[in-house]
Amino acid sequence: MAATPTIWFGCAEPPPEPPPSYAARVDGSYLSEEELARLVAESRAADAEHEAIRRWIETETLFLEAAREGVLEDPEYLRLVEETRKELAASFLARKYYEDNPPSASEEEARSFYDARRELFASAEETYVLDLVAFERYEAAEAFRDLATKRGWKTAREEFEDRAVVSERETYRRPTDFFAAAALEAVRASDPGDAVVAFNPARRRYEVLRIVRKIKPFETPPFEAVQEKARESVARAKMNQSFDEYVQQLYEERTIEIR
Repeated sequence: MAATPTIWFGCAEPPPEPPPSYAARVDGSYLSEEELARLVAESRAADAEHEAIRRWIETETLFLEAAREGVLEDPEYLRLVEETRKELAASFLARKYYEDNPPSASEEEARSFYDARRELFASAEETYVLDLVAFERYEAAEAFRDLATKRGWKTAREEFEDRAVVSERETYRRPTDFFAAAALEAVRASDPGDAVVAFNPARRRYEVLRIVRKIKPFETPPFEAVQEKARESVARAKMNQSFDEYVQQLYEERTIEIR
């Protein structure tokens, strides 16, 4: 995930000019603000920025030392680089195929899959159907919860529509879907109809979670709660089949011999 460093040996040519803005540097390698933002966005850690910078510096330092020790010319290293290059190219081709042929599934297909494989949607733990509204500031989240408690969730959602950054209705969550243990414990301790405020460190926002329904262990959640998951499962299966057919077509265009 790190930026490729520029390695300078001797005095053959001067190092490049540093970029106008960067977050960290190791010799002639720079971590740009844009790259840091991407690394932070991909992380779920509470201290995502600090951890991203630490790992980048560690990787760059080790890479430079590996170059100095001759690792980059090692035959085994070069063999693995070549293998990785081919695997990465194949992965990018697959991604391009998926992007050019986006999978889809109808509600009817999703329901048929749900009815046939209901056991796939049950959990050994208590799960939850939640309404969610998220805000950038805690004060707004707290005010929303207070208004929802007094005048109803629908009224609060309408009045705070312009201030909310996200609004979701009847989203389904397993315990592993929660962003923090404190949020899960708050939901577990609440009754249906209650609303709690919890900070989501990964997305840096305050979420108001209203418990719509608690689903007992091994009880299948209603189709409406897991409809998107059912759609995703059907779409994924269709896409995998389509990609397998695409690969088979590519086989037919090549001369392949197995001895």
